[in-house]
Amino acid sequence: MMGLPRRLQPLVSVVIPAFNAEPTLARAIDSVLAQTVAANAVEIVVCDDGSTDGTAAVLEGYGDRLIVVRQENKGRGAARNACLERAKGEFIAMLDADDWWVPTRLEAGLTAAAKRPDYDVFCANALVVDANGTIFRALNGEWHVGRSGWVFPSLLRANFVPFPTVLVRRTAVDMAGPFDETLPRTQDLEWLLRLAVHSRFHYDRTPLAWVDNRNWGTAEKQFDTYACFLRVLEKTAKGQPALVARHASMYRKSLSDCHSEIAAFWEQRGDHAQAAASYAAALEHTPGVRILQWRRCVALYRAGDFAACEQALLAVLAEDEYHVEARFHLGNVRLRDGRNQEAVEQYELALYSGYRYQKFPECLNNLAVALARLGETGRARELLEQALDQQCFYSDAMKNLDILGAGADPLALKWTARKVF
Repeated sequence: MMGLPRRLQPLVSVVIPAFNAEPTLARAIDSVLAQTVAANAVEIVVCDDGSTDGTAAVLEGYGDRLIVVRQENKGRGAARNACLERAKGEFIAMLDADDWWVPTRLEAGLTAAAKRPDYDVFCANALVVDANGTIFRALNGEWHVGRSGWVFPSLLRANFVPFPTVLVRRTAVDMAGPFDETLPRTQDLEWLLRLAVHSRFHYDRTPLAWVDNRNWGTAEKQFDTYACFLRVLEKTAKGQPALVARHASMYRKSLSDCHSEIAAFWEQRGDHAQAAASYAAALEHTPGVRILQWRRCVALYRAGDFAACEQALLAVLAEDEYHVEARFHLGNVRLRDGRNQEAVEQYELALYSGYRYQKFPECLNNLAVALARLGETGRARELLEQALDQQCFYSDAMKNLDILGAGADPLALKWTARKVF
């Protein structure tokens, strides 16, 4: 496209929001200046979003090759909106200050746009690099691929669009409207969903950008991302109720996944009550998912809410009566409450679920404790010896045999909740 007359090359406005981007901003801008399309067919609009580092000095070094907008720090969505207000191009191209393009990125997008006048959004794959510039992986790989055509349902499920590869006709941008400035994260997905209501997407599997992943990794940022994704889903459902209703299963699965990821964050932080509440929220959208039911049981037990844990375990067993771990931990809840006979029943079911004997030394030990509390010390000794046959250095069983041999109070016997709890 470099050899085409200027009048045949549509003007592309490249939008770059920048906040404290001194280390990477020049790389991003230089990648735009190195594009294979005519230089006078590209305008670069950068918003300095209240940076306090050397971002302003980097921008000054480019002189009049840039259109620079300056504002107080308002967030990435507001910075993009400020750029869009100044952009004059027939096409809008998105680029973040810490990412950069391959030289043919705009040429590939404009070529696709010329061939597909009925499409409005043109995007591609991207390569993820680490802090050292080493290629980590393709953003969309074998299990997460981009799609072309009407992609609203796909975006409702997951964002497959690397945002630094997005090229959009200005008419579609105006129809979608500005970025949501209230979202600290995922404002790109919310905007893409609005675009996808009326526009068709063309996806190129060729990587056309590099994405820097050094700012992805913290658990707090992942938590914020999923919390914002929930807001995006809820906003989309309010704005497009009929469309979302047509794809209700995808919508519910996405809501469930967000709550599940948030629950995992709370577990890592040791707030098991919050984790249990988040797993419950996930189950509201995808009831009957066993792994979520089980994780909620674990969180409730760790949170000390044993009454709720018992009910959750019973719900698991109502769907799978041979769930050995659920039987075992239901026995633990009842043993803890002194309901020794009920505990014995659950431990025996755990050991013989599915008409086969389970090699389960912890269950043998706890069954022995419950029986000893009921006065059946002889059988308790036999079970403890069986537990030691299965795991010869099992300390709880060894200590319990010593306690029984000394004729001590059975309440002194030690039972275990196993590592899962």
